[in-house]
Amino acid sequence: MTIMSDARHIDFETRTIPFIEYRLPHGERFLVRTTNDLYTDEVLRKAQDIIDAGFRFEIETLRNDMISMTISDDDGDYAFVMCQNDENVPKSVVELVNGHSVTDLKKIRDSFDDNNEDDENELDF
Repeated sequence: MTIMSDARHIDFETRTIPFIEYRLPHGERFLVRTTNDLYTDEVLRKAQDIIDAGFRFEIETLRNDMISMTISDDDGDYAFVMCQNDENVPKSVVELVNGHSVTDLKKIRDSFDDNNEDDENELDF
């Protein structure tokens, strides 16, 4: 299996959510799994719904040691949270998952698509 296909499955038994991690300095991709008791069945179901809708979870440790987590697809990032790289990461994962419904994520993605069609190759400042 590839990294991307492995990142499409929530493990309810181990309470695990998969993330694609981008590592410095060149952004190599790795599959990481975050497991925590804070990931209730409801959070895990919602995370799987997000994945099933064509999105994925991505995570990156920034140069300042902050953690950036996003809900993304091949065309963009549609939701994010940032947190310290400490014991609060699982709470931020729950915040990311619970903070956005699939319907809202699709609306955001569609609005990006609409904007790109109208203003392709133009920047408004």
